[in-house]
Amino acid sequence: MEGPAYEELTALHDSVYQQSVAWFTSLPDHMRQQILRHFGLMPDREPEPQSSPSGPAWSWWILAVLPLDHKAQLAILGMTSLKKRLLAIRRILVIITCKMNTRQELVNSRERNN
Repeated sequence: MEGPAYEELTALHDSVYQQSVAWFTSLPDHMRQQILRHFGLMPDREPEPQSSPSGPAWSWWILAVLPLDHKAQLAILGMTSLKKRLLAIRRILVIITCKMNTRQELVNSRERNN
């Protein structure tokens, strides 16, 4: 892949990696510790998204730790296009982050009303 398509893929790769890090660091400490004990550290972002034929290691790590049902996880694991896989991860992170923010807003609202 070259030119604008490559630049788009690289920007998507960097963006989704940053979203993944932000989501993981926003988790409660006990959840992060459980994930780290079970899966180890999140791999670093590779400077070249296509350096590995199977895609960046961090993308496989984040897929393993995201709270997905088995069917959704298998669908993403079966994607052969790195771009499609990154877009799917981004959609999931947006949904999960929105749900987390909504829950936190409910907690904050209840605390204010008490």
